[in-house]
Amino acid sequence: MHKGNTGGQELDFLNRVGSLALDTRESDGGVGPVAPGEDRAVSNQQWPMAARASELAAVVGAVRRGTSVVLVGEPGVGKTRLLRTALAEVATAGDPVRLIDAPHGTHPDLPGSLLAELSATFDLLGGDPLEGGPTGGFRPRDTEHRPGGPDARPRRVFGSAGLGAARPDHGFSGTRRGPEAGGGNRAPARFPPAAGTAGRVVLGVDDAHLLDSEPAAMLHHLVATGRVTLVAAVCSGENQHRGVSRLWMERLAERFDLAEFNESGVHAMVRARLGGTVDESTLARLHHLTRGNALYLCELVGHALAEGTLVQADGIWRWSGLASSGGRLSDLVRLRLADLAPDEVELVAMVALAEPLEADLPVVAELAAAAESLNRRRIIVAEGVGRRVQLRLFYPLHSEVLVASLPELTARRLRARLAGAIEQTGLRRRTDLLRAVRLRLDAGQMPEPAHLIAAAERAVGTGDVVFAERLCRLAIAVREPTLSRSRIELLLGRALCSQGRHSDAEDVFGPGCDHAPREELAALARTRALNMAGGLGRIDDAEALLAAVRSAVPAADEAKLSATLAIVWMLADRLPEALTLVGSAIAGENADSPLVREAVPVMAVARTELGDAAGALELLDSCLPALDRWADHHWLPHRLATVAACVALGRMGDASATLRWVRRRLADGPSRVMWDPLTVLVEAHHLRLTGRNAEAVDLLRRSDDSAAAASIPDIRCWTRAQLAGALAEAGSHADALVAIAEARALVASTGGSTTARGWVEIEEAAVHAHAGDRARAVALALELADRFVAAGRIVRAVEALHLAARLGVANAVVARCEALATRIGAAEVAQAWSAHVRALAGADGDALSGVSRRFEDMCLLPLAAEAAVQAAAAYQMRGAVRSGRLARVRGADLVSRCGGPLPPWASDEVSVAAGAAATRGGTRSHGVPGPELTPREREVAAFADVGLSNREIASRLVVSVRTVENHLQRAYGKLGVLRRADLALRLQESLESGFAAGSAT
Repeated sequence: MHKGNTGGQELDFLNRVGSLALDTRESDGGVGPVAPGEDRAVSNQQWPMAARASELAAVVGAVRRGTSVVLVGEPGVGKTRLLRTALAEVATAGDPVRLIDAPHGTHPDLPGSLLAELSATFDLLGGDPLEGGPTGGFRPRDTEHRPGGPDARPRRVFGSAGLGAARPDHGFSGTRRGPEAGGGNRAPARFPPAAGTAGRVVLGVDDAHLLDSEPAAMLHHLVATGRVTLVAAVCSGENQHRGVSRLWMERLAERFDLAEFNESGVHAMVRARLGGTVDESTLARLHHLTRGNALYLCELVGHALAEGTLVQADGIWRWSGLASSGGRLSDLVRLRLADLAPDEVELVAMVALAEPLEADLPVVAELAAAAESLNRRRIIVAEGVGRRVQLRLFYPLHSEVLVASLPELTARRLRARLAGAIEQTGLRRRTDLLRAVRLRLDAGQMPEPAHLIAAAERAVGTGDVVFAERLCRLAIAVREPTLSRSRIELLLGRALCSQGRHSDAEDVFGPGCDHAPREELAALARTRALNMAGGLGRIDDAEALLAAVRSAVPAADEAKLSATLAIVWMLADRLPEALTLVGSAIAGENADSPLVREAVPVMAVARTELGDAAGALELLDSCLPALDRWADHHWLPHRLATVAACVALGRMGDASATLRWVRRRLADGPSRVMWDPLTVLVEAHHLRLTGRNAEAVDLLRRSDDSAAAASIPDIRCWTRAQLAGALAEAGSHADALVAIAEARALVASTGGSTTARGWVEIEEAAVHAHAGDRARAVALALELADRFVAAGRIVRAVEALHLAARLGVANAVVARCEALATRIGAAEVAQAWSAHVRALAGADGDALSGVSRRFEDMCLLPLAAEAAVQAAAAYQMRGAVRSGRLARVRGADLVSRCGGPLPPWASDEVSVAAGAAATRGGTRSHGVPGPELTPREREVAAFADVGLSNREIASRLVVSVRTVENHLQRAYGKLGVLRRADLALRLQESLESGFAAGSAT
């Protein structure tokens, strides 16, 4: 046994744990290779703890109070990492700590065994781990000697008396510990500490579920009698001795259940590893593949860095996907699946190749026993979809690695077998044909030509546009005379449009329109016109095309051309003309008319944007009796237009009910994948307005990573812009600036429509406002208001002016806002915006309180909270202390209800102060004004304020680091600061002063 003083023992422990905590064992969540010279915030070994700070603090706090802890979780969630880090922190406080890395039983001479470690520890403290406690607590049950000679000690086992002991005081004091000692009001210890014990012993046991009966019972006894404070890690779902499980069942130890990380945890870990800003879609894909498993996440990030697919460009880390799956990552997956039986190996491979795989498929049903076994071990997950059960691999990463590593002949055999099994079912389900064709092609077999076109249509409808393009080009190559060339070209062009390849699509559509049969010309011309207008920005050419083909199509299709022209005009922000055109086209049509199905949602959106939300809702309600007979691509736009009208009218409850109805109907429908991104956009906007910002962020992040969202350029731009706005509202300003920059880049690269640009720019103004650059936000909001008014989009114009007023220029915009409000009618939300602007301009506390209640009645909690706080500021300025206090209390209550922070301009009283100054005919003083920042200096300062480094700012603005440094130095001089930490306050004061002065003039 080791001898020495306590301090030496602690040093020995720190040296041991210091090395143990840095390894990459399976349960650690270890990391892979590191790119040389890589810039990151924390070390390669520390970053897995970035998202476990709260759990670490709780575990360390419990141990320091003398409470034993049992960490329970699935393999790879980071139990070992947390255990070792906690022990290392406890050891720094001077407590004697022992770590058992791999329990091997009770043999005292076996290195790493429980008895060997305890013997060394208690010999150090002058005691025997097998003495003390209840009388008869440890008794020799046999005299069998271990190998080594006649002096060998007998084997010790537990009697039963020690297993039911009441929980003692773990302070080893033998007396009640008061709160001042950190122990709370606990009962006295039943058994005194061993003679010579100067303190307590903290014992860490990893993989405690592997302990057999004797060491498990020993641990239970030692914890129950107060001999040790235990920190144990146990794998959930594994059989464990009752001595271990009874620790937490009898409340002798506190149980901590460690789950896989959610999206926020993954984001925290990856950002800590890379030390910089990470692209949102990269974070979403990493979470999807690993499902938040710390071990898989660490290995996947390390693998991506090593193969060069995770790189930093323009200050942002982006991942292009797995280029290969070899090395440590492949070995890790094989290790996880190493103990599978042959039937289980076969089933796992089939699911990886064709998931989701129906459990009732004959080739799967014959492996039912294997499926049940894999499901119990969380290798396969069974999902109920309607009356069917589908099988998927629990970790999508397993599919990626397994498909890449399967032998070619094995993969071809399994794919052909699965394709045959699906075809034998009669291809009844909507997805069957698409999967069967994909499996045939990947198995090296050519499907029937007719199946190629039918599968291409399904692929376009589900958003799998890359595969749709592949199928269309194959169909053209086979030159089957029975296939319609125009139909193939239409599908190919739609697939190219959805990939943002609008010029390639035009190259397909042009010749297609020249030789298309009369009955197919209208569909081809309509799709081509929308590509011209929305993708290429050629509004005039789109109008000319629709006019040219009108005389060549059947009479039944002429009305559809009118509906398409109305959409073209809407994309060009010509809403009044679009509304007039569609209104005349559907006059006299019934609700089942194809034209009504296409035109009514378009008309409703136009009316809502023009301020006639009540008229829009009346038009939509007139179609409700026929809605059940409408196809998905008709009823879903109708319902989403209904949500938009309800929101504009302030009927948030009706909007929520409609969204729930949409979700239920989409859940089992064939169009769920294709239409889900648009539904997410409408739903996320509703969530943000009602104060459920965290839900909106999660929803948008998942949608942003979907193939369907990526296939529609305008949808993708708006998704990224909305995500930026939601992140800004949540206080994640740096992430919001990155996301809005990406949204702008998407608009520029995909040729987004005028409407899409408006969506992005209104969110951009809000992001800059939250990030501190209010001057830029105000300028952008005022510019947007001008453009919206010119396009007739009155509601959007009032929204832009409302944002500018909240940022301190209410007096400058109030007259214009009130004039626009008279043109809106019953759009209650826009009317409340206008009332808010008027109250801010007058710094009227009573009016602001009324506006706050008005917003609250409509469930717009964030705006209600903001107006309440502004009312408190207005009351305070005029000396109404009691009213100000009541308004502030009400504002705090509203903030707690909406669960998000107030925007920065609400808490600093800028907008109210500007209005009060204008009302008094004076200006708000901020001291002697300094030189005004230039727009570039303000932009650089705003980026620095949210934590970006000089190099990241340079990459974002496409300038040199030296240029950024020069701008910052000039900004420091003008603002009178010497360091970055003081920049935020002075920048804020500068902006406030400028707003107040501007409002007063």
